[in-house]
Amino acid sequence: MPSGMRVSGLAGLAFAAVLVAGFVMDGVIAVTTGGPPELYSATISADLVRSGSSVAWPIELWIYILAALPFAIFLPGLRSALSGRDAVSAQLGEIGAICAAFFILFHTLHNLAYAAIVTGLAPSYAAGTASAVATERAAQGLIAFAEGSFLPGGGIGGALLAAALFAFGTAQQRAGSRGVGRLAIVAAALSALGYIGVFVGQAALPIALAGWVAFITWSALTSLALLHEPAGAVSREVRTAPAV
Repeated sequence: MPSGMRVSGLAGLAFAAVLVAGFVMDGVIAVTTGGPPELYSATISADLVRSGSSVAWPIELWIYILAALPFAIFLPGLRSALSGRDAVSAQLGEIGAICAAFFILFHTLHNLAYAAIVTGLAPSYAAGTASAVATERAAQGLIAFAEGSFLPGGGIGGALLAAALFAFGTAQQRAGSRGVGRLAIVAAALSALGYIGVFVGQAALPIALAGWVAFITWSALTSLALLHEPAGAVSREVRTAPAV
């Protein structure tokens, strides 16, 4: 097995593990702050107070920010594995890799904007003071930037993730990894359906989160394929892949 492919497989598993850790920290934030791990312009004063007193929130954000590193190592291995197949699969792999690279960029920008609020603005915020209004306006601007960059089922990054998963899933199915490929396509569909949240609000959140969970699962299974297959790392079925 090429050492680069093995490194990419290990990085992909690390990426999936980091996202699981971030999910756990999301739950910790919800329990310890009495609200979701999200900031809202409409309730900015309460959210600044809530996030500024949280120990878990900065940890969660830096976990998600650091996820970009293993993903950047995982992506070339997946692209390389698909490039060894037929021309269409290779082209789909290229498209998927480009979309995925921009997805992780916007995902990281989202979390950096939140980190600027949670670790920079929120700790010194005091409602009713002379500087409170300016702090609230700055935070609202950063929230708008973060939400435009990425949300599960939202933002530019969410659309890029759906496109990447669809391209990778189609290429994997063509290469013989039907179970993993179907999982990627299901994750892409759920991520795209999350955009109905623009019209129905929080009611669409479970759909978007289901797509995010499917994405994490796909990342782990694809990484295992990179580890356990020789040259064509995703060319055969991953036996542990769930039926979808």
